[in-house]
Amino acid sequence: MGFCVSMALLLLLLLVSAQGSPRDAWLDILHRLYDQVEHHVGFCFGRDPLDIASAMEESFEFPKQSISDHVCFNSSVLVKSLCGPEAIEIYYKFMLLTQNPEKIPSTSACPAAEVNKAECLPGFFGYDDEGTKYHPCCDGYFCPRGLNCMIPCPKGSLCLRATPRPPPKRFPQESSSYWCAPFAYKRRMDLPCGGADTWSIIPQDAFPGVESWKYGSGNMYCPKRYFCPNTTTKLACPRGYYCKQGSVAPQPCPIGSFCPEKTEVPLSNYGGVSADILLLLLLAIIWFVSKQYSQIMSNITHQDRLRIQWKPFPPRLHVAPKKHHRIEFDTAVPISSDDISDSHASSYGDADADFDVAFFRISMELISHTRKVLLSDVSGRFEKRSVTAILGPSGAGKSSLLSLLGGRASSYAVQTSGHIFVNGKEDNMHALRGNLGYVPQDDIMFSTLTVKENLLYAARFGMKRSSTWEDHQRAVFETISLLHLQSVQNELVGDPSSKYGISGGQKKRVNIGLEMVQKPKVLFLDEPTSGLDSSSAFSLIQSLREIATEKRVTTCAVLHQPRNECFYLCDNVLLMASGGTSVYYGKTHSVEKHFEALGFQLPIHTNPADFIVDIISTKDIDFGICMDELLLEYRHEYPETAIILPSASWSHDDHEELVTAAGEEYPTMYYSDENENISVLRDTSIISKVLKAFAITFASLELKAPLLGRRTDHDDSNRQIGFFRQAYWFIQRAALHRTREPLEAMADYIMVMLTGLTVGLLSDRGKSTIMSYPSQVSYAVVALGLIATVSTTTTFTTHALMIKREHQSSGISKLAYFVALDAFDMIGSCIKSILFLAGWASFASPRASWTYLYLVTVFIFYSCAGISYALSLYLGESSSQLAAAIITLISTLVARQPDPGILMILLQSISFPRFAMEGFLIAESNQLKGVWLLARCADLKLLNYDVRNFYIDLVALFLLGVGLRIIALEKLLRM
Repeated sequence: MGFCVSMALLLLLLLVSAQGSPRDAWLDILHRLYDQVEHHVGFCFGRDPLDIASAMEESFEFPKQSISDHVCFNSSVLVKSLCGPEAIEIYYKFMLLTQNPEKIPSTSACPAAEVNKAECLPGFFGYDDEGTKYHPCCDGYFCPRGLNCMIPCPKGSLCLRATPRPPPKRFPQESSSYWCAPFAYKRRMDLPCGGADTWSIIPQDAFPGVESWKYGSGNMYCPKRYFCPNTTTKLACPRGYYCKQGSVAPQPCPIGSFCPEKTEVPLSNYGGVSADILLLLLLAIIWFVSKQYSQIMSNITHQDRLRIQWKPFPPRLHVAPKKHHRIEFDTAVPISSDDISDSHASSYGDADADFDVAFFRISMELISHTRKVLLSDVSGRFEKRSVTAILGPSGAGKSSLLSLLGGRASSYAVQTSGHIFVNGKEDNMHALRGNLGYVPQDDIMFSTLTVKENLLYAARFGMKRSSTWEDHQRAVFETISLLHLQSVQNELVGDPSSKYGISGGQKKRVNIGLEMVQKPKVLFLDEPTSGLDSSSAFSLIQSLREIATEKRVTTCAVLHQPRNECFYLCDNVLLMASGGTSVYYGKTHSVEKHFEALGFQLPIHTNPADFIVDIISTKDIDFGICMDELLLEYRHEYPETAIILPSASWSHDDHEELVTAAGEEYPTMYYSDENENISVLRDTSIISKVLKAFAITFASLELKAPLLGRRTDHDDSNRQIGFFRQAYWFIQRAALHRTREPLEAMADYIMVMLTGLTVGLLSDRGKSTIMSYPSQVSYAVVALGLIATVSTTTTFTTHALMIKREHQSSGISKLAYFVALDAFDMIGSCIKSILFLAGWASFASPRASWTYLYLVTVFIFYSCAGISYALSLYLGESSSQLAAAIITLISTLVARQPDPGILMILLQSISFPRFAMEGFLIAESNQLKGVWLLARCADLKLLNYDVRNFYIDLVALFLLGVGLRIIALEKLLRM
């Protein structure tokens, strides 16, 4: 009702302005009336009155007066014959939706009893003062049934005098009856054919359900394959152009397509395909050049490479002979080969900065309802400049001990008792923050990067904030030399599924190098020799020995079945038995004497490490029977072992006496029931047990709580680099990783292009009306949603373990990592948007502006990427792909529900297809003017869309993506 009245008012304003009123008067009237009609027509024309004026000006023009027709040439007759507000309102309220004379309301000029008067018939109007004289509708106007006045035709229509023509042969009427072509209304026998009779919302066939009529389309829309520069002229579409139905001017044929004369839509439109191929070719060229550059850089000498990379300020370099595997730098001061080792050692700390770690009666429990004990009264020491080996059967808590001391157990366990001493001062490893390297058991690194690149990024993220590019390069080259990786430094690391890559022993060395390049002062290694042959394991232990002695790094390694030579390369050994209990700590060369004192004789030709592990793994032997007495006697005999393993019956006085006798440099480690985090209650009462459980739970929650921007393992502000610097390096590494998988990247882009082409081919190729556009757009939205979600499920899952390691080791900002990879994904999304639109638009032939289509597509990618991030981090990579596809399909079905209820409205408010489809339809509707104006407004009204919401839709898609990213980030921070 309101929509019809508003259209009537706007048309009336148009007619008034066309009769000589200047444009300023037209705009002034429009401004004054805008407040009254804005809530009715704003959804179709926009928010600004100038938008309405522009739309109406582009949709209508006042027809020229016909010279050959004296009635239509008479200006006074035309003014009197134009429909007034009442007639226009009746037309848009009733006649527009029906052609049934019985449903047309009675008017003063055409009462119901006289509806068949000549001036009230379709195509005729009355032009005298009483309106009794009738005349065929003038060219450029249309005269609806039931009205005796004329309305100007919109642009894109053809309103000429009709001619009588026979109906189709199969039409169930008398063959002698004639119809007025091309408008297809029946001619009254005593009258000639009039002019145009109706402006329908959408063009319909002249005789629906019957064969097409060769004399006309049954409407006033400019025919297909023709264009109408005004409402009285029809011209054939020229060669090289195409003309859709209702065209005002011919459209140039796109590049790569063929348009002969009288073309409705471009034929063989390969312009989009050609654009996609050119873009893919450009990406391939960029990748090829990058690959060739990397290959050239890897084949030249270190001197030439550094000269290229450091230009315009190259350092002075001295490259030693290749057999020495040593690179000597000279920047400000000449540095000899010996100076490099000293400088490197100094960077790991001088004598005053060496770290000596001891721990006394440490216990740890699993954070769960079972409260499983992982460590029980474990004591030991990691001496400075030495290698300590931890041996024991599976389940003895070896890795748990390193995780606790390395600050990596807070997510799953809690320390319940014990003390830790760093350089003789009690500390919960706070002094080691920023100086501790932890090498996990698995070789966690980037398989698509080279050895040098892996070490370089580890140096960038782990070294001090004040370090320069030269410092990073120096640390990388020194680490490569230290671990003897010169021969494979430019080789890709690879993984088991790839045909390339370095060996398992070399990967172990790289795994260690990722920590050594950060210049730690304490190094923990979890089973570094696992999976290696005996020769590779021995070479690796030799390297650890060199790290401990030459670089003065306190080193501790969990070893699994070390051979005899590897075992005796270690300075000290800590033995742990099942249940997480330590049973021995001391010098490696004294361990045989210790077990001989316990009554165990080492057989000849037996590996002592295997023999000892077999002993402490045997459940039939009770070490607690005389352990205190034997240990006391043994420590007095061999004081160099330096630390006591107290048992439950060990007294404080005995401990102090033994520490004094052993010459221990640590203060007396009296056992206390109080820990820094919680109090361990020895009382067996129910209240005490409840309080203990509460205390453990509270401590675990406190340790697990992630804080944005807080470094849980390293809080050395001098080491942590800036946010934007980290983000830049993350983007750089992601780009490097992407270029190492060119086939996968190209396949990804090609699939996007083929999807766009397929969806375009499934459309009507621009031949149908706006009313069928929503269903076509829904296919495109589903396709874009599936592309965006499935292609980004691996963004944060592929290298999740590596990022966790970098966060624990270097304290990288997970926020910077998230923002960087998201930004890198969006660069790819922008390219994919172009590929998809180029293919889709080539065949779908939308009228919408490419800028609007591209904006909607990019924001769809952004929103769907957020869905993918959240699903992949919460469900995992495999499950998230299926979940993403299901959510995309369900969201599209929800978005297209008509007359939604409250629940459905809520679902639509968080459904990306709802905003995406509206954005696409608005982009298309904004181009519909002239004869398509009714179809534009009717379709928007039917779907409850509003052209004023285009940017609101973009903002909604953006906010939806931001909200989902916050959910995904929260999960990433807790990983």
